[in-house]
Amino acid sequence: MSKQELKKISIQFRTLASQMLKIDNDSEIGYIDTFVVFINSTSIISEFIESCHSKEYDIDFDMQNKGNWQPISLPKPQEELVDYVYQILKAISKNNNLMRKWSFTYTASNKFADKYQSFMRKTIEPFVHALRSFLELQMVDSEIVEVVEEKKKVFLSYCQRDNCIANIVDDVLSEKLSSFATISRDIRDVKYRESFKHFMESIGQHDYVLTIISGNYLKSRNCLYEVLEVMRDRNYSNKILFIVLSNADSVHYSESSSVDVGANVYSDEGQVGYISYWKSQFHQLEQMIATINNPLLSIEQAKELRIITKIQLDLPEFMSFLREHNGTPLSNLIASSFKEIIDIIRGA
Repeated sequence: MSKQELKKISIQFRTLASQMLKIDNDSEIGYIDTFVVFINSTSIISEFIESCHSKEYDIDFDMQNKGNWQPISLPKPQEELVDYVYQILKAISKNNNLMRKWSFTYTASNKFADKYQSFMRKTIEPFVHALRSFLELQMVDSEIVEVVEEKKKVFLSYCQRDNCIANIVDDVLSEKLSSFATISRDIRDVKYRESFKHFMESIGQHDYVLTIISGNYLKSRNCLYEVLEVMRDRNYSNKILFIVLSNADSVHYSESSSVDVGANVYSDEGQVGYISYWKSQFHQLEQMIATINNPLLSIEQAKELRIITKIQLDLPEFMSFLREHNGTPLSNLIASSFKEIIDIIRGA
């Protein structure tokens, strides 16, 4: 198959997959049927799925025996994951009622939109990523190209209020990594009239994402939008590098040294505080939309509400990730010229 044909298939695939992953009500479940018909009728995809097939799974049994408010446990090997989730999609395509039944215990939220979105992100999206990677590899194999050693790309994610810390990190890494990596940063890479949203969405095209986690960061819609884009990748834990700030790091700020900059993610009280903050943001925006009382005039606010909903659903997982992984204080990183981070990016 030519690269041109593969590109057309890839475009169709991404379009249909995007429609499917956004479903949040019963009337949109038909997008799953359309997607399943497409992959079944596209030989290069259907043959790959068939090559991954090893056994028939009892999906209904697995769904009934998983924990409440938890996603179903997916197989680790890619071939088994493809086989498993394809059987889920095929079953829903034959019986749309299974979508509501299986997604019911994915989140404690009472809203079906949240349940459907959580189900799609946690269970169906990894399958979409696997097929997309397969198609991309097929395009690479479709032509002989000169292998060029490309520099690794590192996305610097931070809150503007922590610009002074970002400057310290950027200055050191840009110098130390100049020969084999580039640092993407908003103030440098978003030109006049260019879109900040497109820049944030480019995060998935980077090899690593270095996040500067502060209290400001965990209350910033844009920052969390960035990091949740990374979490769409099933293997995001291998991609995220992080610096968790403490109040001791306020010495680097121009304001008083008593500035409260620390990210309180290592205690239950701190995590609950951030979750409560976003719950409050959700209710405030929900009330604003109710005040407008006209869906046509509140389209943008409704989109923002969906983003905040996604933050509410995924923020606990991100904070648990930070809590469970050992970090290094900023002062130690500065003292070592960020050697720990540089070694990881270099692959040392």
